[in-house]
Amino acid sequence: MRGLPFATGVSGCTSVLLHLFASQRDRGLLGSPPCAVSAGDALLAAAMTLTYDGGHSLFESFWTGQRMDTPLALGLGLVARDDTDPGDAGDYERMERAFQTSTAGAFRRATTEAWRGTIRYFERHHRGARDLPSPTAASPPG
Repeated sequence: MRGLPFATGVSGCTSVLLHLFASQRDRGLLGSPPCAVSAGDALLAAAMTLTYDGGHSLFESFWTGQRMDTPLALGLGLVARDDTDPGDAGDYERMERAFQTSTAGAFRRATTEAWRGTIRYFERHHRGARDLPSPTAASPPG
């Protein structure tokens, strides 16, 4: 897919899974604290599955979660000013707020390692990388 353009939009798969989550939650089928399934963790599970199969980006799923947050009363706490603003869905550090504490820590570690891996790949394989300032000086997110 090198150099091919791509587009992103609202993920129908994420929307369906969040509607399923809300339906199961409203029926009392997701447990009670401290073992209850949180909306943030359900969103992350959906995003991971959809990203792994190659058809989605994390942003696409998180943006859909942000759009569904209020209508489905998910309590993710994701903020956007209007329909064109990516808000928190475009900021993985702020996305952590939607997760339970242990999930937030795992998410932070995973995104940090992914960032470092991306930089290492860039430094090894990008033709012009030797001519640019080293991006490793930039701090990883989180």
